[in-house]
Amino acid sequence: MGDMLDSGAAFLESQRHQHLTRTVVYRRGTDEKQVQATVGKTEFEQADDVGGGGGAGLIQRGESRDFTNFSGTSPRNSSPWLLGPN
Repeated sequence: MGDMLDSGAAFLESQRHQHLTRTVVYRRGTDEKQVQATVGKTEFEQADDVGGGGGAGLIQRGESRDFTNFSGTSPRNSSPWLLGPN
């Protein structure tokens, strides 16, 4: 019997790739390449109480998007590539 954790991780990775990826385009200048990537989103909120009195503060909200490609299909190039939805 092989390593159960490695087998489980490989199974979950195959499920992520099969069910959670979508086509995105890597772009650099006029060059582009379509790859399958998982889109991640992080939302965050920060409340600043100005004056310490509560209720008079400022609420800052933000969102971050990440495009993750674990399949090894990303372009190999020393120049930066931009990644965005297709």
